[in-house]
Amino acid sequence: MPAIVIGADTDLGYRIAAALTRRQGEVRAFVTDPASADPLRRLGVKVAVGDVSDGSHIEGAAHDAFSAVLMAEAAHDDRERSFAASYEALVAAWANGLGDAGVRRIIWVG
Repeated sequence: MPAIVIGADTDLGYRIAAALTRRQGEVRAFVTDPASADPLRRLGVKVAVGDVSDGSHIEGAAHDAFSAVLMAEAAHDDRERSFAASYEALVAAWANGLGDAGVRRIIWVG
């Protein structure tokens, strides 16, 4: 069952993605920093780079994933956001994108 880590370009998000590669199943990561993609790819993680505040970007990356791990840090740190004016709007975009993608389990890491 595929799992995706939203905010895998945070320290803890990277460690969670790395830990998930030790189990069977596809591991995906969503990052906003393109420089963080290659280390994740070397672990065997499928990486999507996009705007963390765009629910459609989240939906595309999470399509048919069973689980999503959401890094709270990625919702309120200093990364650029084009589509959400507030923390609440960003979290709502994540929820909508993941729901539209068919994700069944969401784990919030705060």
